Amino acid sequence: MVTDIIRVQPAPEQRQAFARWAVRQTPKIRTVDPTTFAVPAHLFAIAPEAILTGAQVDGHPYITPTLEDFEDFPELAEALKAVPGEPLPDVPASAYPPDSVPLDPPPDDGLDCCGRTFKSPRAVAAHRRHVHPEES
Repeated sequence: MVTDIIRVQPAPEQRQAFARWAVRQTPKIRTVDPTTFAVPAHLFAIAPEAILTGAQVDGHPYITPTLEDFEDFPELAEALKAVPGEPLPDVPASAYPPDSVPLDPPPDDGLDCCGRTFKSPRAVAAHRRHVHPEES
């Protein structure tokens, strides 16, 4: 039987940090016993590496991936060299199937101003009224 829940037992020193992360998720991640969390698979994929270090995942020790794990996949190893806050490295063309086509650039929906992106047209309008009254 395939399940979408992964049982994670964080290391004792990471238990509080894991619990803080778990209750910030939507829906909140529940516990299955005093030291184990039932994490949906889609949330496990985005869990911070630091809270998984030393954990037991479905009864197996969590092993942090390293560059050596990707020696057979050089294009993936290159992607792991990304630096937080920096643009991601370009993906080589060999990583895409031969029949793939590039995506169109995102449409300009008018929700950008002053280098910021706003969530709604109303928010942009309010920003422009307060910060750029001469444009109104």
